[in-house]
Amino acid sequence: MFNLMIFILLSLSLDYATFRENDTLSNVELYIAIPYTSFNYYEYDEQQRADYSIDITIKNQEGDTVAHDEFGRISFLTSLEDAQKRILTIIDLFSVSLPAGRYETSILTKQQDNEECVSVNIDVTTYQEGVLSISDLELVSEISEAQTATRFTKGNNNLIPNPERIYGEKRNILYVYSELYGLSQSEEYSLVYRLTDTMGDIITEYPEKKAIAEYPHLREIGGINTAGLTTGSYIITLQLSQDNDTIYSSKSFFVIAREKVASILDGKEEEYYSFIKYIASSDELSRYKEADDKKSFLEIFWARKGEDILLRYIEIVKKADELYGKEKDMGRIYIIYGPPDEVARYTEIPAYPDNEIWSYYSGGGKTFVFADILKIGKFELVYSSYEREYTNPLYHKYVNPEALNLID
Repeated sequence: MFNLMIFILLSLSLDYATFRENDTLSNVELYIAIPYTSFNYYEYDEQQRADYSIDITIKNQEGDTVAHDEFGRISFLTSLEDAQKRILTIIDLFSVSLPAGRYETSILTKQQDNEECVSVNIDVTTYQEGVLSISDLELVSEISEAQTATRFTKGNNNLIPNPERIYGEKRNILYVYSELYGLSQSEEYSLVYRLTDTMGDIITEYPEKKAIAEYPHLREIGGINTAGLTTGSYIITLQLSQDNDTIYSSKSFFVIAREKVASILDGKEEEYYSFIKYIASSDELSRYKEADDKKSFLEIFWARKGEDILLRYIEIVKKADELYGKEKDMGRIYIIYGPPDEVARYTEIPAYPDNEIWSYYSGGGKTFVFADILKIGKFELVYSSYEREYTNPLYHKYVNPEALNLID
C-alpha cells in the first residue's frame, strides 16, 4: 500500500483508464484515493494501523453485475499527527477485463460499521490489432524507477496515479501515461501534447515530438508544468499522427493556484467564497464542517467547479445578500435558481399577508410563493411547485385568493 502526500480530499475518489488486452477486451484500471481520515487507527508495533476492505461492483447498462470482488487492506501511519500535518492519502489500483460498453462502477470502503462509497460511469473502448489508436490517458502524480514489480509498475517505472486529478502549488508537474497501438513498424510517427480550457480554447501547444516506431505497440510518458495556470478546470490532449492518420485522447484535470484565487477576492467576497451550503452536496458539507484546514478544502472544491463558476456564484450570492439576505428563503431560492423570470406582488389584501410569486419558465417551469406571515417584511417560502423545495401544508391560509388561483 502506498501512502502519498497530496491535498485534503473532499471524499473517496475514483478515476480510471482503459488499455488494450485483445481485440474484444480492454484492461480497465481503477484508481482510488482514500483520505486517511476515513478510517480509525490503533497502535500496532509502534505505528498506527487500520484494517479495512474495498468492495468493487461493476454493472452493465442492464443493471447486471459483471464483476464483483472484495479485497482486504492494511494502512500504516507513523502517527496520526504526522498524517494530518502531511495530509496523507491512500492510493490504490485494481484491474478488471471488460468488453466495450458503459458500466456503472461502485467502490465501497468498509471498516466495521463505517462505510464510504463512490460511483462513476466508465466508458470502455476496445483497441483493434493493426488500427492506430491511443489508450485512455492516466494522470500520474509520481514516477520512479521500478526496483521490484508492483501493481503500479508499467515497463521500468512505478507510476502512482492521481485519482483526484488535482495539481498546483505543491504538485506542479502533471505526468501523463498512455499506450500507442497499431503503429506501422519502422516508420515515423509524431506526438503533440495540447492544453486547453473547458471551452476548447488552446492555452499551450507543446513542441511536436517525432520518432521511429520500433514496435507496433509503445508506452508513452509525457508531462507538463501547471505552474502559472489559474485555478480551474483544464483538458490535456495527446495527438498521435502516422502516415495520413491522426487520432486524439484527452482527459480533464484541475489546478489550484492559491495566490490566484486570493487575488480575485476582496472584502465581502471572501465570505461568499466560503458560503457553499447551497451549491455543495450533503457529503461535501459534512466534510467541510469536519475539515481542520477549511482553506485547502475550499480550494479543492472550487477547483472542481472552475473559476468562471466561482465568480458567477460569488456575484449571485452578493446580489441575493443585498436584496434579501443570503440566509433567507428568498435569498436561497435566488442563489440556487437565479433571478425569477417574472415576479407578481400582492399587498394590502385584507386578512392575508403580503405575497410574492416567483415564476421560472425554463427547465419545465417552477413557481415559488412567499408570504410575509409575521408582517414584518420577512418573506417565507410557503409554496413550491418543485418537489425538491418545501411547501407549507397550510399554504392556503397565507396565500390570498387571487394568487391562489395562479397556482392551484
